Amino acid sequence: MEKNQSFTGWPIRLVVAAVFMWRAGELLAVSENDLKTRRVITENMEVSYITARSGKRFEGDKTGGNLFYEGQIFKNIDWIAWNWGNTDYWLDVPIRLGVRQLTDASRPVRTPSYNPGIRLYIAPKGQAGDAASDDVSKKGLWYSSVGIHHYSNGQDGQSTLPDGSVNTSSGSFNTNYAEAALHVRKNMGPFNWARLALRQHFYGTFEPFEHDQYEKRHLSLEARTRECSFFPNLPTHLKFTGIYGWGYHYVVKNDTFPEQNIKAGARDKLNLTAELIARPNFGEALSWKKWKDLALYLRYDYGYDYYNINFQHRINRLQIGVVTTNF
Repeated sequence: MEKNQSFTGWPIRLVVAAVFMWRAGELLAVSENDLKTRRVITENMEVSYITARSGKRFEGDKTGGNLFYEGQIFKNIDWIAWNWGNTDYWLDVPIRLGVRQLTDASRPVRTPSYNPGIRLYIAPKGQAGDAASDDVSKKGLWYSSVGIHHYSNGQDGQSTLPDGSVNTSSGSFNTNYAEAALHVRKNMGPFNWARLALRQHFYGTFEPFEHDQYEKRHLSLEARTRECSFFPNLPTHLKFTGIYGWGYHYVVKNDTFPEQNIKAGARDKLNLTAELIARPNFGEALSWKKWKDLALYLRYDYGYDYYNINFQHRINRLQIGVVTTNF
């Protein structure tokens, strides 16, 4: 009897789904202002970049000097857009891949980063105004996002070596996390965009070695400046990021030789990044005129390495390369 009830329920579900899809189709048409909102969202998403060699390493940096290049590929897949009442929604599939190729024999790529997810953006309808321009109104544009993401390095080796240290060549690293963020596009002194985000890891998905030495959660604050002109024909944007992680007690936790453990202080839980994106624009001076989708890229990181299983390594490094631009 239960089977029959379940079976007869399917036509009703299909009708409901069909009505929903038909209704959703009506809601996909968005106004010019809503398209401006979407533009603000996409121009402040993650970027793709490639940097050359190991960069300039400063005192205390432990990231290793044998990099051939570091690269990140980011792609956002637009999935569904709809409006409900006075609110616009966009459901996306963001995919981030990261690689570091070494200068060792055979130029190996070790422990690449895989970071796909699903993310929902939410914005009050019709608030964009001139927010898509660089000169943003005082009221500005506010929107929020919430997502669930996977982050791993695709390896199946033992995470630790016999001496208890982390296996950064082939060791497995894994986590899943949820992230909620508030974004704003408005005039704020030299800045015109900012993002405050809380990330919570599902630490039940950690590899055993990650417990008590990898963050369980973090709070991040990002801010990007409006276009600056430090040099002629070189429009520039600066972006600053601060991340504070907590929920762990050690920078290094070695279960084989506990005497090698290193406790994590407040300073160890803070990571800082400064990025410079400069897009040459020589107008009619050169035949190739203005760079479009690529820009020159400088990146400085201070704190601990952001590259999956290398999170125990101190970073104090300046990199140079090229980056894609969303704006």
